[in-house]
Amino acid sequence: MVDENDVIDVVDENGKHITLNILFTYTDERTDTDYLFLYEEDNPDEIIVRKLTKDDVLEELSDEEYEDASEVFNAFIDEEGE
Repeated sequence: MVDENDVIDVVDENGKHITLNILFTYTDERTDTDYLFLYEEDNPDEIIVRKLTKDDVLEELSDEEYEDASEVFNAFIDEEGE
């Protein structure tokens, strides 16, 4: 698993290499799935969340996963604001 403050390089659907910073990660204990909250260096206000498969592939979330991730993100923001 990657650590916070790390960066990862990904290739988008157009073949462009993008470096993303990891804001934080969490593991859903129910599904044993890792989620990464990411942002581009020049756009830190736009957070991207992806799940990391066992094969180290980043995938988009289902609607249910996105709702759960939104709750986790909001809790993270609340905690950071304290």
